[in-house]
Amino acid sequence: MTRIVIDQHKRSMLKEAGVTTMVKNVADTLHKHYPGHLWAVGPSNDYSMLAIWNEGLSAKYGMWIRVTDIDPEYRNVMRWAGELLERAKVTRGKADETEMASLERDHTGEVNFDE
Repeated sequence: MTRIVIDQHKRSMLKEAGVTTMVKNVADTLHKHYPGHLWAVGPSNDYSMLAIWNEGLSAKYGMWIRVTDIDPEYRNVMRWAGELLERAKVTRGKADETEMASLERDHTGEVNFDE
């Protein structure tokens, strides 16, 4: 019988690699489903969550999603991203430059969400 032992460092590397792949897949899915929007995706320090935000709307407002809450087809991520767009008063779907330019923004250029 063969036994494989993975030390803690290698286990961390495997977790990091898995989350890095998930970051890429989530970003690709958002860019495909909501083309033209400036989606950004990144992992938390412990790789348990993903940060997702739309740089065309805000550098400080977005969402944190637990990796364990992400379904294999990324349907819930697409839904949550659509909700983020709606909270910024942006139509779900392809980015519309006229709509993006007409959004109310504060003095720092951040879109006013839910107002």
